[in-house]
Amino acid sequence: MPNDSPSNPPAATLRTLGDYPILAELNPQTTFLIEDHSRRPMVAKKLAADCLLADRLHSQVRDRLKTIQQLASPSVAHLYGVERMAEGSFILWQHLPGQTLGEWAAQPHVTHQTLLRTLRDLVVGIEGIHALGIVHGQLHSRNVFIGNGTLHLTHFSELLYTDPAEDAQALVQLIRLLLATRGEETSPLAQFADRAERETPPLPQIRLALGGLIDGRDVQTPTPPAAAAELTPRGRSTTGAIVVALLGVLIAWALWQFAPARRPAQPPPVPPARLNADPSPER
Repeated sequence: MPNDSPSNPPAATLRTLGDYPILAELNPQTTFLIEDHSRRPMVAKKLAADCLLADRLHSQVRDRLKTIQQLASPSVAHLYGVERMAEGSFILWQHLPGQTLGEWAAQPHVTHQTLLRTLRDLVVGIEGIHALGIVHGQLHSRNVFIGNGTLHLTHFSELLYTDPAEDAQALVQLIRLLLATRGEETSPLAQFADRAERETPPLPQIRLALGGLIDGRDVQTPTPPAAAAELTPRGRSTTGAIVVALLGVLIAWALWQFAPARRPAQPPPVPPARLNADPSPER
């Protein structure tokens, strides 16, 4: 499995990428560890063809990358920019020392409790970038680094991901992969991941569930209660209409129940008989 930012890059230079010496080829033809003129290591990843329009960076992709570049978060690797070279257009990322999350989690000395705490920190970091309007879009064990006790996110997708659920789904898959590597497929965390894979709870619920597991509590994947529909505009409108209709029925019933009884309709008055009238027929 390729490592997008190796802990100990080889010293030998293979060739150059543009004007940059290549220290290692991390993924054939697409991802390289390079070195700038100040000998600073960087990771160069080739942009996908659909990010370009007439050999120029698509405007929406450019705006997304600019927003990522301006993220002022200690948990996010720095995006240096995009450079066009003879081999294609490449996005240049900060090279992070340390280990990928997958490498780190596979070590025997990493306890299950430590893994739980690290995963909760990861969720907090992802929630932080979501709050800034950015979805990672490419979350997996090789794009999360741990070095010097610090967790970093890197290699965001340059494509236009906007739904936070994409990262929540990827996180659940990441948890399952880490547990399979560690042989912990029957742990309470694995059981939670199985349920979460079916229901895909939002990140705040995943964070709370991880906190419960850290505290030793058995957790269930939170499911929205039946009344949760009232929290949405459509739910509020529907509920309001039902309440108004029921209230109208109740008022009509009350008026009918307590209104004064109506007197029965009287027949039209009969004109008084004429006095001394001769009842016999006319002759």
